[in-house]
Amino acid sequence: MKRHSLLWLRAGGRLRGYILLASAIVLAAGAVGCARTPVTPPREDNMPPPYTVGGKVYYPLSDAKGYVERGIASWYGEDFHGKKTSNGEVYDMYAKTAAHRILPFGTRVEVANLTDGKKTVLRINDRGPFVKNRVIDLSYAGARDIGLVGPGTAPVEIRVVGADDEHLVREGAAYTGTKIPYWTGEFSIQLGAFEEFNNALRLKGNVSRYFKPVEISTFDLHGRMLYRVRAGKFRTLQETVEAQKELNARGYGDNFVVAE
Repeated sequence: MKRHSLLWLRAGGRLRGYILLASAIVLAAGAVGCARTPVTPPREDNMPPPYTVGGKVYYPLSDAKGYVERGIASWYGEDFHGKKTSNGEVYDMYAKTAAHRILPFGTRVEVANLTDGKKTVLRINDRGPFVKNRVIDLSYAGARDIGLVGPGTAPVEIRVVGADDEHLVREGAAYTGTKIPYWTGEFSIQLGAFEEFNNALRLKGNVSRYFKPVEISTFDLHGRMLYRVRAGKFRTLQETVEAQKELNARGYGDNFVVAE
């Protein structure tokens, strides 16, 4: 097995996780958060590298044209003001920026508060949020624009409206901002990992009613047998992300993409 260098990534003063500097993808072991065997699907040299946080693997997109997403937004401010973001900039809470898990750095997004219709346009320069059911972290300035400062969170719609070429900085050692096809390989979506087989079987039965295939695989974690439930067999990351949106909409939001 090859050894791969790992680099700590700090974003806004928060520990975001490991960034892979090699071309391999870490296979996430399950909800317990244990990285396992690296595999290498076909990829372009200038693709953004994947990264792991809490045992989950995230795959930044190379091209966000047409991207639309709905979910819960939050914001971060004074505690991180003046600290480094994921793309190497210094976080300015009064600038109109935001953190997103997979949108390319430099992407400009329109964020609309679905409760009152207020909108703002922000530039992605950070990674996160890594909190369940949240899709974007706004700067203080962005949160103020859409009335988010007081309540702290709100349902929003994110819509990509362009890119700031001056800020399409390198992500890891690879990203150049070039638009290239989504990765190909074999991907699936992990829905959960259980010590009780019946719990895994129940989840498989529920999801199988509208999504196929759904499979259960075993994993030995330091003598503990876990049963992992995974849905789908996809050849491109784009297909996987679309299926993930469907699962999120059906109430299975605590999932993540894995490379088989």
